[in-house]
Amino acid sequence: MLIDMHVHSAPMSTCGKLPSDQIIERTKAAGLDGMVLTNHYNRKGMHEGETYEQYARRYISEYEFAKKYGDEHGFRVFFGIEVSMLAYKKAHVVAYGVDYDFVFNNVNMIEYDQEQLYRAVKAAGGVLIQAHPYRKNVDRLMDINYLDGIELSCHPGYDGTHIDELSVIAKQNGKILTCGGDYHGGSIRPHCGMYLPDSFETTQDIAKYLETTDAVKLCVQEVGDTESHDVIFERSK
Repeated sequence: MLIDMHVHSAPMSTCGKLPSDQIIERTKAAGLDGMVLTNHYNRKGMHEGETYEQYARRYISEYEFAKKYGDEHGFRVFFGIEVSMLAYKKAHVVAYGVDYDFVFNNVNMIEYDQEQLYRAVKAAGGVLIQAHPYRKNVDRLMDINYLDGIELSCHPGYDGTHIDELSVIAKQNGKILTCGGDYHGGSIRPHCGMYLPDSFETTQDIAKYLETTDAVKLCVQEVGDTESHDVIFERSK
C-alpha cells in the first residue's frame, strides 16, 4: 500500500487549509491507500491560556476524528507527530511509532532539545525523522546522530526533494529515507509516499519497519512534474 508519510489538517495545524475528512478524500482520490496524520505540535498551535495537557487532549481528538472517518471510508490513517522544538528555528522532526501515552507523558516536548526528544521517542518505541531539511534551499539538517532518518518532501511549493544529496547523507550515516507531501490542503495534491506492507495496522508497525528494513520503495513526485516515479533506497549497513 502507498502511504503519504506527512499530512496536516485544519484546525489542529494552524497552517492547514482543509479539515481531515476533506484531506482524506483528496488523498484517496489521488490514488493513495493511506496517510500518516502528522499535525504540528508547536507553540503556535496552542490557544491563549491553554495548558499543555489541554493542548495534548485536543491534538489526540483531532487524530481520533480522522481515524474514524478513514475507517468508515476504507482509508488507512496512521498516527504521527511533527514537532517544532523552540530551540530550532524552522527545523521540524516527525515521530512515528509513538502513541497517546507518549504525548501525555511529554506534553511539553516543544521545550526539549533534539537529544532529549530523540531519547524520549526511542524509549517509547518510536523513530524520529527530520522533515524537509532542505526546503526552500536552506540547509536545516539537524544532528544526524539523533535521527533515524530523513524525509524527501514532495510539497509543490518547495524547490525540490533534494533526493540526490539527502540519499548520500542517509547512506553515509546508515539512516533511512521516507517520503511525504507535507500536504495541508491548499496546494496541488502530490502523488507520493512510501510503499508499506498491506498488513500494517498501527504506527508501531511503521516504526519497526523503518528501524529494521534494509531498503524502502518510495513514490516521488518532483516539484513541477506531473507524474510520479518509484525509487528504491538501500540503507548502508
